[in-house]
Parts: sequence; C-alpha cells; structure tokens
Amino acid sequence: KDPNLFVAPCGSGQCEAAQRVNSNGQVSVDGNPLPRTPENNFNFTLRWGVPMGDNGEFYVFTDWTYWGENQMSLYYTPEFVTDSQYEGGLRVGYMNFSSGWEVAAFGRNITDEDNVLGYIDFSNLTGFVNEPAVWGIELKKQFGAF
Repeated sequence: KDPNLFVAPCGSGQCEAAQRVNSNGQVSVDGNPLPRTPENNFNFTLRWGVPMGDNGEFYVFTDWTYWGENQMSLYYTPEFVTDSQYEGGLRVGYMNFSSGWEVAAFGRNITDEDNVLGYIDFSNLTGFVNEPAVWGIELKKQFGAF
C-alpha cells in the first residue's frame, strides 16, 4: 500500500476510473489488487484408461480451468473487469505401447466460450480473447525408448 502511487488511466480517455485523482489527472492505485489476478482460480484434470489387449490402452482425458471475476488494469474501471470464466478440453485416444503409435481426437475450448483475456490500455477499444473451439485428430509415432 502506498498512498502516493498514481498511474495514468484510460489511454484514450474513453473510460472513467473510479479512484482518487491527483492534479495531473492520474489515479491512485493504493490498495488495489494486482491486475489479472482473480480471487478464485481452479484447475481440474481427469484421465481414465482401460487396457486393450496386452500392448494397448484406450483413454479419455479432460481438463478444465475456471477463474473468477478479474480486474484487468492497475486502476479500477468497470470496463476492465471481466465476469468469471471457464474453459475445457477433451482428448480421446488409443496408444499401442509395443509399436509406439498413438491416435487421438481432441478438442480445446469444447464449450466454445468467448473469454476476454486482456486489453490494450492505450487504445481502450482493443481487447483480446481466447481461441475459439478447436477440434482435431492427432497421429503420433514414438521412436526409440521413452
């Protein structure tokens, strides 16, 4: 905490920072949380596999992440606060241990969420988001020892 710590807000002047403003038009960031650090963040993975013969395995893998409300900037302004967000992935495949082959179908952002990940402060009209849902097939060959 530092009552003398101020930053320039809203690069284009198109937002309203809600902190104390000094004579230079800068806003106080005293006591504000670090930017892009949500209070809650959870990650979860689950893998299930079943043997297929003596040398293979069928598997299903999923991973999920959740993060709570997120203040994007050093200063507080409603335009730069995101709601809670989540994203998940899925992978279904078969591995043959003796030959080193693996084939899998996968998906990233399988619920096709639109999540705001950040913004550019000097523009205020530019934000960046996560990737859209992506689906694919992967074929892999392992050469030599693991």
